Amino acid sequence: MPVLIIESPSSYEDIINPDDRVHVLGKLEEAAQNGQFNERFRIVRPSGEVRWVWARGFPVRDSGGKIRRLVGTVLEITARKEAEEQVATNLALAQSSWAKPKRCAKRPLV
Repeated sequence: MPVLIIESPSSYEDIINPDDRVHVLGKLEEAAQNGQFNERFRIVRPSGEVRWVWARGFPVRDSGGKIRRLVGTVLEITARKEAEEQVATNLALAQSSWAKPKRCAKRPLV
């Protein structure tokens, strides 16, 4: 059974893809100071499936202006990320074909 974040506040760390974890946790530490979090990264579902998410966080300040917590949203963007990667691949293929000189058969001048 999945652990709810409200029951275990640091449990979110476990679902961040290991390849993205250090970067994302670093950005969260920065967000604790500046109140801004806006990152796209991978998570790993309990089934092992990897999904892309876009997380944005905003500060909740006390009456003295000190950041007390971050609130935010997480949007699953796997299809969008896959489409972006396909566009990048297609663009790279097109650019490499444009860079190659076309070979033309030389015909004798008459």
